[in-house]
Amino acid sequence: MANEHQSGIDYVLIYFKYIGEDERAVLSVYIKNLIQQGLKTLEEEIGEVLDNYVCIKIHAPDSVLESLAEVFKIALTKNNPHYKIQKIRWKWFANILTRPNEDDPIVRKGRANDTLSGKQPTSFTASERIYIVHRLLTSTTFGNLPGDKGFEALIKKRILLDAYPLHDSTYQWTEEGPLSDRQLLARYWASLRCFYNYQPLNLIEKHYGPEIGFYFAWMGFYIQLLIPAAILGLLCFFAGIVLYTLDTEFIQKEVCDSKQLICPVCPSVTTCDFVPLKNSCEKFKIAYVLENNITVDYSMLMIFWGVIFLISWRRKEAMLKMRWNIHQVPLDRVTRPQFIQQASLNRISSITGEKEYYFSIWHRILSYTLSYSVFSIIFVAYVIGLVVVKLFRLNFHHYGMRSSILKGHLETYEMFASSLLSVVIIYIFKLFKNRLCQKLTQWENPRTDAEFKMRYQIKAIIVSFGNTLFPVIYLAYFKGKFFTHPGDATQWSILGIGRSDVCPPSGCLVDLSVQLMMIMGVDNMVKIFKGTFLQYLSVRYNRSIRKYKGPKEFTRQWEEDFNLLPVGTNFLDDAYIDMAIQHGYMSLFLVAFPLAPVFSLVNSVLKMRFDAIRLLKRSRRVIPRYMTGIDQWNTVFQVITLLGAIANPLLITFGSNFVPRILYRSQNGNSLTGFINSTLSEFAVDDFPETRSLENVTTCLYFGRRYPPSHSRSYELTSDFWILIAVKSIIFICLENVCLLFSLFLNYVVPTIPRKVEIKMEYEQEVLREMRLRNNAI
Repeated sequence: MANEHQSGIDYVLIYFKYIGEDERAVLSVYIKNLIQQGLKTLEEEIGEVLDNYVCIKIHAPDSVLESLAEVFKIALTKNNPHYKIQKIRWKWFANILTRPNEDDPIVRKGRANDTLSGKQPTSFTASERIYIVHRLLTSTTFGNLPGDKGFEALIKKRILLDAYPLHDSTYQWTEEGPLSDRQLLARYWASLRCFYNYQPLNLIEKHYGPEIGFYFAWMGFYIQLLIPAAILGLLCFFAGIVLYTLDTEFIQKEVCDSKQLICPVCPSVTTCDFVPLKNSCEKFKIAYVLENNITVDYSMLMIFWGVIFLISWRRKEAMLKMRWNIHQVPLDRVTRPQFIQQASLNRISSITGEKEYYFSIWHRILSYTLSYSVFSIIFVAYVIGLVVVKLFRLNFHHYGMRSSILKGHLETYEMFASSLLSVVIIYIFKLFKNRLCQKLTQWENPRTDAEFKMRYQIKAIIVSFGNTLFPVIYLAYFKGKFFTHPGDATQWSILGIGRSDVCPPSGCLVDLSVQLMMIMGVDNMVKIFKGTFLQYLSVRYNRSIRKYKGPKEFTRQWEEDFNLLPVGTNFLDDAYIDMAIQHGYMSLFLVAFPLAPVFSLVNSVLKMRFDAIRLLKRSRRVIPRYMTGIDQWNTVFQVITLLGAIANPLLITFGSNFVPRILYRSQNGNSLTGFINSTLSEFAVDDFPETRSLENVTTCLYFGRRYPPSHSRSYELTSDFWILIAVKSIIFICLENVCLLFSLFLNYVVPTIPRKVEIKMEYEQEVLREMRLRNNAI
């Protein structure tokens, strides 16, 4: 297959062979206007395999690209004074793209000299050419109406079928002849076999542009710093198991060998049964593995890890900006055609002096009110999802007690089943997330594409975080906190039903741990399925609906690319949101799940390589975008890290038995004998609103610190409860302030821009100042 970019093709326009005369006339006007702006159209070509489609090939001469680069304020790679070869010190983690070997047959035969030589490009890179041509194609008019502009409008009018830039060749490896960048990246980057190799960031940026380059640079850097965190997480987990084997006799005596009964959560014992305390034996053991001093120390260390990661990334980002010659983003203030079409008012701009379209204040208020109303409905849907899980647990418990198979390990089965149901509900909401956010943003109808993207991102972040973190936050901080005591009928009213959702005697930390494990584990499995099967099936389906028939191999690149999947405009937004949520699990709930960095490491490696495979093999070529880094996503990750500095101490103190255990040890000679009994309170069976006669059962236990039925203040909170609350509050304030102060200290001490970069930037400014002085003197 011919290398299309070497043949001078920068973009292609596809239309149906049998379009009408009117449509053909409009297309001719558009092509004529493109030619007037300096572009060239090569011969129109009918497909050999897709013989009902016609391709118009667009080429931009270098002279046109030079002038447009000045207009769009693009800093070209060939003019980069700081161009630098990517050097990888560790040869075990390098390949031919990151550490070329002269003895390699590819280098020796000169099959990819331009790419592997490491020399600075002397002409426009492919991503620069595509970016400039794309902007020209989207701004060229074809009619007199305000919305008659750009190929997207032609596609909407069904004059064009599609328009896209071409891949530089097939991704299939060839044993002879020159190799394209796509072939090299497919073999040495977009493959799971390269999971341990450093990424060829310079080549990725050259091929896809800065936006994609920064994304994969961030992913690679995140994975590097996750490796020590994951190793520490494994050590912490195994240390918890060792501590469990040394100091858990009290669990065996007080729980596993106990004959006491746990009170039913229903208001009546006629409909719910008592549960033996020994059924919670497994949960108590798991809770002890999680709630130990090493886990607490590790969670605090990971807070500092998050701060160090953000600072280190900012420094890495500054180095990449200098290496890729990106100091400012080309501003695109072009008004969206959709905005012009729907705007009913126009005026003369006080800034530009030109006519501009706008909406009335009442129209904007209505659109924002609609968006906020939908968000309120979404919040109600999340609450309904929690109620569904709650009702499922109650029914599972009710019928499970009557099953001889489930009864012995009912709590464990219930925990895993309810966690799996929560994951299913999360993924159901995920199906509608993108369309919902896109539709809400379209209703608001922002003026520019940049504003549209920003508003979409805000909505997507809110909806995604609410969907995935809502059930986890509920488990961590709210479940069981409003429960009073068994037999309290008020908690079974419509408004008080949330108070009836109680934690097991071992606490909610184990449930939270299983919930996180299920979410992160299912997420990994979904990524494997999507990366290996779903994308391939989508391409096959795309071919079938376009009635592809003929030889197995396409003879033209534009025909092959026509059947590939377009990369969605929100591809990177969704990718960053997934990583931000994953980072949130680690930062906010690490106490409950010390293995979160391990799951996160596996997930990140899979995601990075599958995203590379998707871009390179399963999708059309991405339209490059210029960014000065990951921009607003730095702020998102920083907010998550700072919230982690508050959430982890809160979970340690109020969401686990860590503080009560320390306090009990200090009061009982460093012994935990009797600790579990101290966390449980008695309830008289006769005090249930409805009861039935039970042999030898007069009292039952429930999780809480309340006076027994024989006390004058029966079922009221004990003084020990208030003392414990005070101690927890003091410890929380101390831990939180230590974390926040350390974070602020690191941010203040460590500069986000390396000193070497600052010196080079100051030198550049001085050189530019001297050049201006010379020009003025002339």
